[in-house]
Amino acid sequence: MFKLHTFNIDKKWLDLIKSGEKKSEIRKYYLPLEGKKVGLMNNDTDKIELIITIGMVLDLKGLEEEDLELIFQEAHIDEEFRKYYPCNYLYTIKKVETVH
Repeated sequence: MFKLHTFNIDKKWLDLIKSGEKKSEIRKYYLPLEGKKVGLMNNDTDKIELIITIGMVLDLKGLEEEDLELIFQEAHIDEEFRKYYPCNYLYTIKKVETVH
């Protein structure tokens, strides 16, 4: 049986990933998902809207502040989000598939 891991995600991030503007996802935890498919579930609808293929998973803990700032800008992670969510790992997105 095929088991798909899912990340819950807000619609604004889903839209940025769909448009190609956002090429990574931030999580507080590490999962060994390199090369695997992950479903992105809309927090509002509880439906999987996108299937992404993970590239690399980068540990952000211990990086210099200026390096983190560049990574967060690229990932479209604003200061407000960082205050409330531990941004420990960056999952790069290699491929995006829309669920119909």
